[in-house]
Amino acid sequence: ISKAGADAIIAELGRGRNLCGALGMLQSAKMIGRASAYYGIDSMLLHFARALSVPTIAVFGPTDPATRLRPMGGSERIGFARLPCSPCIHVSELPPCRGMRPCMALALESVITHPERDPLTSRHASAPQVGWEVDPSGPRVREVSVTYS
Repeated sequence: ISKAGADAIIAELGRGRNLCGALGMLQSAKMIGRASAYYGIDSMLLHFARALSVPTIAVFGPTDPATRLRPMGGSERIGFARLPCSPCIHVSELPPCRGMRPCMALALESVITHPERDPLTSRHASAPQVGWEVDPSGPRVREVSVTYS
């Protein structure tokens, strides 16, 4: 998203702070950790917010979030339009829509038209699982969690 695009979203929401292009990854993670909410697309920043249990509203395009996200401890709402061409980006260099991205528009519309599903009204206290322990010599992985004190 461009800085101008983020400004337009913030103007529509009536709240927010545009830091597009102003922060590195570590700074971004720290800022997200202090945020009251995160609005965005499927990106590393979304995964930071989810891992930090920041309430999120995420818009997914051609990729089905059910194939990429596992339950975390935070409150979230996800917009996704299940179109027949999904997941084009994983099977074709040129999407069938030629970049018009109707999947994004429909997913965003689903988030906007259902404000009663707003995750910002509650925040779960449980800490999320944070990763996987992989044994290179074995066939199994194990979920790893952190106990916060």
